[in-house]
Amino acid sequence: MVNASGKRRGNRLRPRGGKRRVPSPSWQRYDAKNPVISLRLTADLRTALDELRQKGDFSFGDILRAGLELLSPTVGDSYANGVTFALAELYLITCDECQDAIMEFFDHFQTSR
Repeated sequence: MVNASGKRRGNRLRPRGGKRRVPSPSWQRYDAKNPVISLRLTADLRTALDELRQKGDFSFGDILRAGLELLSPTVGDSYANGVTFALAELYLITCDECQDAIMEFFDHFQTSR
């Protein structure tokens, strides 16, 4: 269709057909603050998640948050173990002055955790 000036009305068509829709600024802000993720689940995992949601009245976001909090200490402990191991190896191959500096760093590392 055309308007009185002869220009097409409405949104332009995309190459594959259909109208192009530009999201409103408020929707763009919402999308920026709440990004979408998608994942493929096995049927068993999906059933287990659905049962958990019904029993505890949880959302998928709540389940993900709980999982992240459970894994965070493990990741932190693994990092600390790696740093401690590296400092122990370094301590064995350095001179006496450097060993004092390594021990100071290790003490600071332990207190900052």
